[in-house]
Amino acid sequence: AAGSRNVISGNSSYGVALVADDHIIQGNWIGLNAAGDAAIANGLAGVLINGNDDNLIGGTAAGAGNVISGNTAGNGIWITDGGDGNIVQGNLIGTNPAGTAAIPNAIGVNVNAGSTNNIIGGSSPGARNIISGNTLRGVNLSDVGTSNNEVVGNYIGLDVSGTVAVANAVGINIVAGTSNRIGTDGDGVNDADERNVISGNTAEGINVLSNNNRVAGNYIGTDRSGTFSVANRDAVYIDGFTTGNIIGTDGSNDAFNASERNI
Repeated sequence: AAGSRNVISGNSSYGVALVADDHIIQGNWIGLNAAGDAAIANGLAGVLINGNDDNLIGGTAAGAGNVISGNTAGNGIWITDGGDGNIVQGNLIGTNPAGTAAIPNAIGVNVNAGSTNNIIGGSSPGARNIISGNTLRGVNLSDVGTSNNEVVGNYIGLDVSGTVAVANAVGINIVAGTSNRIGTDGDGVNDADERNVISGNTAEGINVLSNNNRVAGNYIGTDRSGTFSVANRDAVYIDGFTTGNIIGTDGSNDAFNASERNI
């Protein structure tokens, strides 16, 4: 309920810093003023998860999502130092509370420093994050050991309708991290809901400067229906010094290869 909302803004370092496991952050405005129409930035991050596990930021129920925006010098959500098994679902990250215009963070969701098995989004519509309007990157996965993270079912660079650009600079940036999955796992279960729509970004939709990651089943450069153009500058950029990345099917399940197709 709106009356339960905290407005957590204007702090010099972090809005919420979790140095503990198994907590829930839901329904707050983090980095905005009380009207939700302008930024009052937290300095380093709206939400920090520092080496801890199994926290839930947002949720799939109505009203559970946070608005984490306006943290202009830092991250909306920062999972770092080996954070494992955390879930980020149902949030607006980099937009106003209506999900229609940018109130940017520098980076929407930053997962780095050996953090593993974190899930950004999920396989149901209620799990979708809107990660848009951020000045640098929507999602950043970086550093050696940052692996087996999943970015699933989000709108990245679009408004809440999935039809209009609210641009990040780069939609998803993967640097040095390995074995991360962007999109569907191709098992035939909820594959359409696992699709990210990564469109409208001013630079790359997905920028890959690391090895052995997988990008499957996404719409990259279209609206949510896959019918109309909402262009990134480049769809997928893979650096020449990388190896082993898969764009599309890995061939492991012939029955569901089509669901792994990127558009």
